[in-house]
Amino acid sequence: MSFQIIGNASSGKVKVRLDEVVQGVRHRKQVCCFRNEVQAVYRQWLTDIKNTAVGKFTFEQKLPEYLEHLQNTTRQSTFIRCKRVLDYACGILGKLYLEEISGTDIDRFLWCMRRDKPNYKKNTLNLNLTILHGFFSWSQQQGFYSKLNPVLGKKFKCSNTREVYLSLEEIADLIDRAYALNQGFGLQVELAVKSGMRLSEIKNLLWPDIDLANKRIIIPAERSKSGEIGTAHLTNQLVDKLNDLKKSVTGDKVFKIFNVHYYWLNIRNSLPRAKDGSYMRFHDLRHCYGQSLFDIGTPIDDVQKLMRHKHLSTTQAHYVHLSRPDLGQKVQKLDEVFKRKNVNSMSTLLSVLKSS
Repeated sequence: MSFQIIGNASSGKVKVRLDEVVQGVRHRKQVCCFRNEVQAVYRQWLTDIKNTAVGKFTFEQKLPEYLEHLQNTTRQSTFIRCKRVLDYACGILGKLYLEEISGTDIDRFLWCMRRDKPNYKKNTLNLNLTILHGFFSWSQQQGFYSKLNPVLGKKFKCSNTREVYLSLEEIADLIDRAYALNQGFGLQVELAVKSGMRLSEIKNLLWPDIDLANKRIIIPAERSKSGEIGTAHLTNQLVDKLNDLKKSVTGDKVFKIFNVHYYWLNIRNSLPRAKDGSYMRFHDLRHCYGQSLFDIGTPIDDVQKLMRHKHLSTTQAHYVHLSRPDLGQKVQKLDEVFKRKNVNSMSTLLSVLKSS
C-alpha cells in the first residue's frame, strides 16, 4: 500500500496522500477522511483506477494474471489443461482489446480449433469453451469486461452419455488378461472395476490411505476429483492382494511408475467397443463398476454413494445406461402372458374357417 497521513483536517479528519503506480502509470491524490477509514478509502480509490481501465487491456495482457489465479485455486492437472487451451486462444485473440471481443471472435476461435484439431469431438470443444468462458467471467468480476460473456450460446448440442457395457463374464476375463500382461497393471484394472477408483487416484495411491482392517481406501481431498474426501470400499479379494503386495513393496507409494497406457493399448483391441464405435478407455472401467452394481440389484442411490457422485442425475445419465441384459429377459415373459389368449383366439379362428 502507498498512502501517507500528512496532517490534520477539520472535523476530526486527517489529510491523506494517495500514491500508486498502476500499469506503469503513476496516480496521486490527496483526500480528507477519518483516521479509521484511511485503508478503506485507499482500496476504493485503487479499485476506481483499475475500473477506469476497462477495455484498455488486451487478452494477452490479462492472461498471465488469470493463469496465476487458476494456479492458486485449481488442481495442477486442471491448471495444465486450462493453460493449454488459453495459450491457444491467446494466439487467436491475444492482440484484441477485451472490451472489443464479441461472439464473432469466439466463432473464429472455434473455426481455427476445428481446423487445427480435426479429431476433437463436440464434447472436447465444449470443454474448451467452458475454459474460455471462465476467463471472461473472471474479467467481468475484475471489471475488465463489461459486456455479456461472449461464449454464451456457443456450445454444441451433443449427447454427453457414453454407453459402455461389459457382462460380468467379460469383466472377469478382462481382469485375467490384465494380470497376464503385468501383475501391477492387473491389480490396477481390478481396483478400477471392483472399487470404482479413477486412474489418477489409483496411480497416486499411498499405503497410509489404505485401511485394510476396515476394507476401504480414504481418498484425500487434494487427490479427489470433487475436491472432497472420498471413500472407496474394497472386496475381500482386493484386501488379500493388497496385503500380499504390501509385503513386497517399500515406501509409501503402492504402485511403481509404469506406462499404464502401453498395457491398455495391448488389451483394448480385444474388448467390445462403446456404442459410438470408439475404443474402450481405462476410465470406462468405472462405468462398468457402476453398471455391474446396478445389474446385481444394488439400489440406484447406493450406487451413487459408492461412486462418490454429488448428484444422482450424474449416476443416472453417465454411468447406469439402458443397455441392461435383464430387460430382454423381462420382455420374453410376454410370450407366456399372451400364450393362452393366442391359443384361444387361434382355435376360435379355425372353427370359424371350418364352419364357413
